[in-house]
Amino acid sequence: MTRHQNYDINDLPNLHFIRCDVSDDKEVRSAFKELQTSNITITTVINNAGIVRDGL
Repeated sequence: MTRHQNYDINDLPNLHFIRCDVSDDKEVRSAFKELQTSNITITTVINNAGIVRDGL
């Protein structure tokens, strides 16, 4: 049996998000620059990408 626990994002001070459109070279470079100038150690990367074709 797997138990899932909900967390409030404010309770996870070591969690960092960097949004980046990987199809935009400028955004990718900016994301890497942000990583290089921060004091963040990357331990996990979550890739969440998708294509929406609903015309919204």
